[in-house]
Amino acid sequence: MSDTATEIVRVFLLGFNILGTFGNINIMVAVYRTKELRSKCGILLSILAFSNLLCLWYEFQSFIRMTFGFTRTSLVSCYWANVGYIFTEPFAIYVLFALSVDRQIAVQFPVNTKTYYYEYN
Repeated sequence: MSDTATEIVRVFLLGFNILGTFGNINIMVAVYRTKELRSKCGILLSILAFSNLLCLWYEFQSFIRMTFGFTRTSLVSCYWANVGYIFTEPFAIYVLFALSVDRQIAVQFPVNTKTYYYEYN
């Protein structure tokens, strides 16, 4: 890979990490502080933001490796450096699926969802 391409990848990794961390932390804080957001959907959104935050931090190690030249490692050390990412990414996908099913139910059955929300909150 050329030096220009490496620099572009490094800049985007750092930029997405900074913006994503800021946004995901704001989502978690908003759900924690606002009572109206502490619904089933808000909790799922907060869990999704947390798992995406972990995924971003695992991607940040790619930025560190590219910046400091730690690109050559053994397969075992590469595996252990990414084992958390291996489990966090599928978890985020399942939470996203659960969130989409919840929103689909809320759109298809708005009366039941609203009644449920007011009865249990």
